[in-house]
Amino acid sequence: MSLPLTGAGHSKLISDAVAPTVTLVEVQTGLTVDVTFSEAMGDGVTTASNYAVSGTGKGALSTNPTSVALVSDTKYRCTWATGEMFNGGNITITVTGAKDLAGNEINSNGTDTGGAIGTAPPVVITCVQSSPTTTTPLNFIATFSEEVTGFASGDITPGGVGGAVANFATADNIVFTFDSAPSGAGAVTMDIGAGVCTDLAGNPNTAASQLSITYVPKYSAILVAAGADEVWVPSDIASGTVIPAKVNVARNGVQTGWALQNAAGLVPGTLAPYSDKVNDVGNIYTSGGGVGLADIFDGAIGSVLLLYCNDADWTGNQTLLELRADANNRLTIASAAATLYFYYNAGGTAKFVTKPMTGITGWHSYGLAWNKTANQAWGVFDGIQVQATMTGLGVWVGALNAAYCVIGAEDTSKSKCVVGWLDYMAINVDAAWSVADYLAMHNAAATAGAG
Repeated sequence: MSLPLTGAGHSKLISDAVAPTVTLVEVQTGLTVDVTFSEAMGDGVTTASNYAVSGTGKGALSTNPTSVALVSDTKYRCTWATGEMFNGGNITITVTGAKDLAGNEINSNGTDTGGAIGTAPPVVITCVQSSPTTTTPLNFIATFSEEVTGFASGDITPGGVGGAVANFATADNIVFTFDSAPSGAGAVTMDIGAGVCTDLAGNPNTAASQLSITYVPKYSAILVAAGADEVWVPSDIASGTVIPAKVNVARNGVQTGWALQNAAGLVPGTLAPYSDKVNDVGNIYTSGGGVGLADIFDGAIGSVLLLYCNDADWTGNQTLLELRADANNRLTIASAAATLYFYYNAGGTAKFVTKPMTGITGWHSYGLAWNKTANQAWGVFDGIQVQATMTGLGVWVGALNAAYCVIGAEDTSKSKCVVGWLDYMAINVDAAWSVADYLAMHNAAATAGAG
């Protein structure tokens, strides 16, 4: 093409037949690339279809950008609305169809070597259950920041007492769900390593932070509690029978004088005594010789631990344990309207915490501890503290009443009986077991089946 050029008293034509070229390609972000030309551009320079991306860093970007706009002078910016580059790869931009001001059409490309910007997808592991939990199997969720490919159940590593990954599923390749059944008491850990899968651009994932959940089994039998003073380890009884207490005379947690059946309590297939919610009660009152429960019990400090399996529900009024001097000095684990009360009343100052029990059945451990010197009491269910610590305790007055020292009812007249199986009870009159103590005793339990 010829262009006129005028000078002093003359004119001539200058010919421009040189096609423009791409002189520089610069990746700005994971979705923007700047292209610089050798000269000013004209028609087609902002037409997105005239630009094509290629190279090892292309990743999930579409071949053509969504838009092209002038930045300054001969520099233009290609923008993609979606997609992602493969981090560290090469980005090549080829431009065709656009023309310079003289109408010469371009067919040129440039490369930003290693300039592609991509993001490794992180993953977070969560658990539906809170720690600690008695639920099994545990339900886990692995959530990536974006859609990934190649992630499989074998990429998840259970640890601690975590069982094999099961029920692995996803609907969108972003959120994955899976289960794990713990093999026993303790920490269930889950790990996902780095590079086990990639996003759609090929960027490998980063490692997840390890998740740890404490599993507390619902054991069928509790080991003899260290330091227990009064221990009740019954065998099967007929309906309506009053069970005598068993007293550990040595008060050292070592039980002698009767058959324990095994060191952990009831052996599989052995029947625990069943309370029919009508007329069954375990009378644990003893006195005499300085070793009976009435002799050694201290309302100012102590702990109780029971193992009980409710047969159907906790509806109505049911009393699992009653230790009482009188109405103003008593400790109780009892239900009312499907709510379990861990109740301590000393000198008429009543304190209690509650746990909803709707739908909760099966074998569980129950604990109540009190310490007037520390001015604290606490309820424990399956080794886990129930609500906040009770404070502001009163002063216990009086000795235990023979009619109100029972398991499975409120009194020896068999009112407010529970419905279920009674397995084990321990009382410590020398110390208030901590929540950690209860959890340790619970975790140390044997898995022998009672029922």
